[in-house]
Amino acid sequence: MPVQIGKAGAGAREMAKKRMIRIFGCLIAFLIIGLISALSGNRLIQSNMWAVKIAGMFIFGAGIGLMVLVFKFLVISPKEEIDNPIDQPIRGAESEEEISEILQKLPKSYAVFSDLTCPMGNIDHVVVGPTGIFIIETKSHRGQVNASGAGELLRGMGSFEKDFIKQVLSQCFWLKKQLADSTGRMPFVNPLIVFTHAFVKIYKPIKGVKVLNKKWILEHITQSKYKIRQEELDKVFTNC
Repeated sequence: MPVQIGKAGAGAREMAKKRMIRIFGCLIAFLIIGLISALSGNRLIQSNMWAVKIAGMFIFGAGIGLMVLVFKFLVISPKEEIDNPIDQPIRGAESEEEISEILQKLPKSYAVFSDLTCPMGNIDHVVVGPTGIFIIETKSHRGQVNASGAGELLRGMGSFEKDFIKQVLSQCFWLKKQLADSTGRMPFVNPLIVFTHAFVKIYKPIKGVKVLNKKWILEHITQSKYKIRQEELDKVFTNC
């Protein structure tokens, strides 16, 4: 079993928690504002002054309208509009945890760093071992994954919501610079995009990025032809 550093999926689960607090916090705040407005408007309506009464009717109507909008959003709106922003990072966290379990089958000569903080978004996993350094971006998407002639990742016939190739390459360049600053040598880093549930029909790297299904990840790492010297390995272990 390799050395395990960091907790897989921690960043994604924290994101889901923050989104849930933000969404339901806003809804509760709007409900409270609507209730206070309705109660205040109702009191003003009791006034004998027509100007105050009209203002009260307006405030009362605005408060009721705001509460109706909140209830409409909760009851009538498609469930996905509320759940997707929360479920998406949770699915991502579960996939990262699944990959972490697979990586535990690596020999003890490897180390697995999970959920590394990076300006381009947290790096899901970095694997360091005698066959090199690997940066792993995990994806939970389903369906069939292939590539266009221009090297764009496709989900079926359509594009993904973001450019995963650009994302992992940016993380890769950042990690290389961090290691170069620490060790004095620019290391070679293998960028991987691993899908946990999709059928991947890509057999060659795209812009140097290997795209594969989770079942091939151990074979790809352990059978890499690139070798790293123990002296360099020790430096990377220390500074990663």
